[in-house]
Amino acid sequence: WESTSSSWQTLLFGWGPGITWQPGNMLHSEYANMFFNFGLVGLALLLLYIFVVIRKGGNRLLQTSAVIIAVNIIGNHAFHLAATASLIIVILALIEREQIV
Repeated sequence: WESTSSSWQTLLFGWGPGITWQPGNMLHSEYANMFFNFGLVGLALLLLYIFVVIRKGGNRLLQTSAVIIAVNIIGNHAFHLAATASLIIVILALIEREQIV
């Protein structure tokens, strides 16, 4: 929090993707990682997207999967592992597809 809130630019827009807060260490959750990399703007967009997907998801199974993903990324790095990231992409694509149809 201290490094990101040191100036208004980093508080709003973060440090940018690919920057690590300590060499060899990752932040403890995807939400903290999103705040560090993209600031309040990126974190707000992520939370808004999660809210919209969970609220408007038509299929209960896909909606439940989205809730599980939102809870899982509190303490895991699901976006940084190929297997879980591709599964998340498929689930979100199916939810988006149902919203269009």
